Amino acid sequence: MKRIITVISLMVMILGCSAKSPPLVELVEVTGGSMILGSDETDSNKPHRVSLDTFYMAKYPVTMKLWKQFLAETGLSFDWDSELTYRKMTFREFAGNDTYAAQGMNWYYAVAFCNWLSKKEGLQPVYNINGVLTERYAWEGYEMEGQKQPEVFWNKKANGYRLPTEAEWEYAARGGQLSKGYRYAGSNNPEEIGLFRQAHPYPVGQFKPNELGLYDMGGNVAVWCWDWYDYKAWAWLPEPNPSVDSTKAVRYFHPNRVEKNKIKVIRGTMWEERPHEVSWREAFPPALPYWVGIRLVRSKL
Repeated sequence: MKRIITVISLMVMILGCSAKSPPLVELVEVTGGSMILGSDETDSNKPHRVSLDTFYMAKYPVTMKLWKQFLAETGLSFDWDSELTYRKMTFREFAGNDTYAAQGMNWYYAVAFCNWLSKKEGLQPVYNINGVLTERYAWEGYEMEGQKQPEVFWNKKANGYRLPTEAEWEYAARGGQLSKGYRYAGSNNPEEIGLFRQAHPYPVGQFKPNELGLYDMGGNVAVWCWDWYDYKAWAWLPEPNPSVDSTKAVRYFHPNRVEKNKIKVIRGTMWEERPHEVSWREAFPPALPYWVGIRLVRSKL
C-alpha cells in the first residue's frame, strides 16, 4: 500500500510540473465575417467592405505590469524620464501603477513584445526582426542620430501574439458580428467607455466594454497596428483580410505629412484626447516612442 501511495504521489508531482502556466493575457474570440468599415466623414477611411477570418483579441490593452516584465527579461533600454507631451509628464510618474496601460514604446518595441510573449508561452513567434532594437532611430524629416530601422516580416502561418491589422482593430471595435452600430467603440455615449482630456492615464478595464467584451477600445490608450499607413488604403486593398504589409505597397501618401510612406497606423483614443469615433485613424513614424500602447491578437489557425 505504501508503495502504491508513493507511485501516485510521484505521478501527481510529474503532472504538476508539466502543466502549462496560465496565459498572461485574456483573449476574446472575434468571429470572422463581413462588415462595412469607415465613414463618409473622412477621406482617409471611406466606407468599404472587409471580410475577416476569425481571430483572438486581448480583452484589455497590455498593462504596465507586463510591460515592465518584458523590459526586465529582455534587457532592452527604456527612458522612463522621457517627456512626450505638452503636459511635461514623464513615464516615471505613473510607472508604479501596474494597472495602467503600457504606453510610450516605439512600434519596433511593440512587435518585439509580441515575440517575447509568444516565446514565453510556447507559441511560434510571428515576427522576423532583422536589425538592432533601440528606443529611437533616425527618420525622414527630422535630424536625429540613431540606428537604421529594422526590417520586420510577418509570418502569417505562426500562432503567436501579434499586433492587429487596421481592419481587425476596427472590426473588433465595432463589435464584430455582435455589432449594434455604435458611433464609438461600445456606446453612443463616450462617457460610458472612457475618460477623455485627462491630465494623466488611468487603469484599464474601468468602463463599459463593447459588444464583444473588449475594454478600452475607444478610450484610455491608442494602440499600434501592423499596417503601414496609406491615406486611401480603403480604395485599393482587397476585401479578404486586408493589410498594408510593406512600405512598397503604399500607394497614397498622407498629403500633410513629411514622413511619406514611413508611418504606421494608430487606432483608438488616448486619455488626453477628445473622444474619437470608431472610424477615426491616425499614424506616427515607427521610429520614435509615443503615448501609444499595445492590443494583442492571435490568429485562429
